[in-house]
Amino acid sequence: MPNVMTFSAVITACAVAAGAAPAVYSARQTPMNNAIVLFDKMKMSKVEPNIVTYNAMIKCCAEGYNPELCMRFFEDCVTKLEPNVVTFGR
Repeated sequence: MPNVMTFSAVITACAVAAGAAPAVYSARQTPMNNAIVLFDKMKMSKVEPNIVTYNAMIKCCAEGYNPELCMRFFEDCVTKLEPNVVTFGR
């Protein structure tokens, strides 16, 4: 069964893929959408996201050109965890 580290690693890979995609909205949406699906599966598996997971989701949404979703993950993170320098630096 995947744990928080497994999910976080794959979501981080999605963020890297989104950032490496051509600077075209549609090309960056696929990795971001994959990360969102993984995040949802993580929560359905009752695996709690940690700060690494949230930082990866924030970066993925930023790379996916979705600032609104980026802010939603940030706000969710702030209510559940203590953000760190990476959270604010993304």
